[in-house]
Amino acid sequence: AYLEGADLFANTDTQKVIYIFNANISFAGLLHTLCNELDRVPPAGEAYEVVNFLQTVLIEEYRQGSTVVLVIDEVQNMPLDTLENLRMLSNLETSREKLIQIVLVGQPEFDVRLKHPQLRQLNQRIAIRARIRSLTRGESLEYLYHRLSRVTKAPHDAFTASALRLIARHGKGAPRVLNILSDNALIAGFGYQKKPVTPAIVRETVADYLGHGRLRRLRWALVPLALAILAALLLLTPSGKNLYTGLERQVRSLGFRMTTL
Repeated sequence: AYLEGADLFANTDTQKVIYIFNANISFAGLLHTLCNELDRVPPAGEAYEVVNFLQTVLIEEYRQGSTVVLVIDEVQNMPLDTLENLRMLSNLETSREKLIQIVLVGQPEFDVRLKHPQLRQLNQRIAIRARIRSLTRGESLEYLYHRLSRVTKAPHDAFTASALRLIARHGKGAPRVLNILSDNALIAGFGYQKKPVTPAIVRETVADYLGHGRLRRLRWALVPLALAILAALLLLTPSGKNLYTGLERQVRSLGFRMTTL
């Protein structure tokens, strides 16, 4: 979302971009961050006093031909009061244009937050709205090949074509998931000393990412415990001792060892 104002991409050489990566910040904290990023010491006092001071600073930047751009990432995590007070910053303007351009970047949950009655005025000030759709399967593959092309001239030395197609399918068009699956598959391939990464490694990586792999390992980890309990029960009965001896031979053939307390 882009709050109302002049063209954001005009005169990019004179822009001063301020990034806020941790959106869980109070409005007072946001004002102090803006002042610090503009190499100014904010005054001690109420928020409106800091806003007035910031307006003076922004006017100086404007006279020098600079456009200040505030980019807030993960804005869905910003406290409601801070969001509501953003409209105070959007009001900072000259007779012709805004003194600060504000770009709000977040997840779809932010659309839901904007429907809150307290954010009605902020919602009305948003001039441009854009939503990034999920990548298609083909676009996901292009994305993966592009990333690989930045580090190697032979992508298929790192992944087989079928392994990349599998990552593209399970990534479901989300670049973050594509990155995680690719990184984890490379780590798993290194662990297996397997190059290039195969579909089998990708399937195992996907299972681990979804939590299925951990459950599978947990079931195998419980096998020795279950067998130990069964052995203890067998030893409690005379007829079970012979059965225990046979069971012990079977367990040893599986690579486990039975012990009794």
